Amino acid sequence: MQEARTAKQFKGKVQPGSGCIDGLKGDVRTGITSISFNEFDFLIENKYTNSDKYSLKVSVWKKIAKEALKDNLRIPLMQIDLCPVGKTPVSYIVMDYDNFAEIGGIEYWKFDASNYITVEKAKSYLLEWDDKLFRKDIFLVSCKLRLVVIMLNEFLSFLKKFDI
Repeated sequence: MQEARTAKQFKGKVQPGSGCIDGLKGDVRTGITSISFNEFDFLIENKYTNSDKYSLKVSVWKKIAKEALKDNLRIPLMQIDLCPVGKTPVSYIVMDYDNFAEIGGIEYWKFDASNYITVEKAKSYLLEWDDKLFRKDIFLVSCKLRLVVIMLNEFLSFLKKFDI
């Protein structure tokens, strides 16, 4: 089960009902419930497909971002697993560029301008299977949304720096 694996990787908990209960949104939640803010508390939405493509929709991103904000200012993440038949499965983390910068991602990973993608009028981005992808920055201009896509294993290695 994707949610259980994600909870273990992020030292979090699977949300009851996979986020369908009011006040318990998202699939996986890290951190504790408190009035204090922790910069590494995440609300994670899991997506899985047997396809080699996933349509990353702005509406889905905005939903999880809104839920994370309401849940003690957690950082919204999406974990997307592309598992096409005959190819090695790949797992990506999607997060807001500003959150990525705030936790030190910009300094940790060097920016490669060839991986910067501007999408002028779309409300989604087609994320395609790529087992060599390191980091991709996507700017959806019409929605004023800038996201970062990074391999899950790279992101988890980064978090280990902070003993998370």
